[in-house]
Amino acid sequence: METLIGSALGWLGTLGTFVAYVLMLRGTWSPSTRSYLTLNAVGGLLAAGGALAYGAWPSFASNVVWGVIGAYGLYATFRKRPAVARPDESATPVSVMTVPLPVLPLPQSPWDPSSTAASSIRLPWLPGSDTATAGGESRIAASETKPVAIAA
Repeated sequence: METLIGSALGWLGTLGTFVAYVLMLRGTWSPSTRSYLTLNAVGGLLAAGGALAYGAWPSFASNVVWGVIGAYGLYATFRKRPAVARPDESATPVSVMTVPLPVLPLPQSPWDPSSTAASSIRLPWLPGSDTATAGGESRIAASETKPVAIAA
């Protein structure tokens, strides 16, 4: 039962921090808004609870730090900002700038694992690599190599 609860906490925390980050990147939330900071703090602490249930100490520590940073940012916004006043109807509305996410190009043709356009690798220190010297002649040809017995 502990692993089920730990798994649920971890996934909820991870999902919360990802949603907050995507909304911030899309321009819906600013990094200094209370909603962004709250979701980050709660998500970090939930993910820390999930990591604690599994005994994943590095993940637990990083998520606790993430949650504490979010909580401190949230505390700082409550300390710095006065109560929200009602907006004037004469004031101009604030527009939210959205940033488009990059679109990666699709491959031109489907990938075929049986064929490759890679050239062979030639390493001068490996016997049988058929490496040419500065003069152009081959130092070691693959046909000249002979098996060597190694005594144990």
